[in-house]
Amino acid sequence: MITVFQTNILKINKKETFRGKEMLNTLIDLTDPFTKKVKLKNKKLIKKLNKKLPFDFGVPHHSEKLPFEQFHFLYDEAADMCNHFAERSGYATNKYTLVFRELWVQEFGTMGRHHVPHIHPDSHISGFYFLKCSDNTSVPTFYDPRIAYSMLPLQQRDEGVLSAATQTIHFKPKPGDFIIFPSYLSHGFSLDVGVDQFRFIHFNVKYEIKNEE
Repeated sequence: MITVFQTNILKINKKETFRGKEMLNTLIDLTDPFTKKVKLKNKKLIKKLNKKLPFDFGVPHHSEKLPFEQFHFLYDEAADMCNHFAERSGYATNKYTLVFRELWVQEFGTMGRHHVPHIHPDSHISGFYFLKCSDNTSVPTFYDPRIAYSMLPLQQRDEGVLSAATQTIHFKPKPGDFIIFPSYLSHGFSLDVGVDQFRFIHFNVKYEIKNEE
């Protein structure tokens, strides 16, 4: 038997030192002002959505794009991870230039949040870097990208074993975890009930053909 049309996901924990501090702790400190800014901005939205219960249930605290000058070490690390992922997947990265389309920090509301399954169009590789999470927080879930597979919804023999019959998979992230995956892969987040803080950085990259001139 051969396996074809596979979809790769890379998961690795990286807490390398940056300027004498762990990259993880450095990024938590650097993203604090961005999460505070977007929370302040969302206060009016929360009040408008729910006047009787003015909490941030269901509101994504989604920052603006993180500036390269301040987060250049993260951009470099994420680019290296994406290139490694693309090369291990069999793509000729030497023919392309990696471009970041988006890179932002997001924190779920103190009263909970979730994300429905979605993809990121006009990107090739997407990724997460988890800053704050625990056994009580949300988990990313990935869904079978084979559209035609819905014609064959046979029951999986053992859901604890990854196989061609696997339809969904989720990962329990730890602070410092990178998860890299193809942007076409549908993904979402399970319901977070707000027991502990859940903060992560999300990014999407695109490969553009190099200018030969």
